Amino acid sequence: MVFTTFLGMAQGGSASWSAFGRIPVSILTGIGVGALTGLFLSALFESCYRRRQMIRNSTKTIVILGTAFLLVSLVTAPLGAMGMEASYQKLLARQESL
Repeated sequence: MVFTTFLGMAQGGSASWSAFGRIPVSILTGIGVGALTGLFLSALFESCYRRRQMIRNSTKTIVILGTAFLLVSLVTAPLGAMGMEASYQKLLARQESL
């Protein structure tokens, strides 16, 4: 967030305090979603263990990594789309001014 704000300022844009205010919200949201996901996976593995359905550690590792990649892709997908939209709008504005 800080990097993109400074990058926008370097390209002639401006920074707003509301952008910096969203940083703690995004961090707290990420911690909350990560903790809930971890608790869910822990409960899932524990319930399988109690029912005598042993899950190998390698399988648990693959499930945890897959979940982590899924969560990261859910976070970056909307930002990527908005970033591409903003770049496209800047390109159109630049072509119109020529």
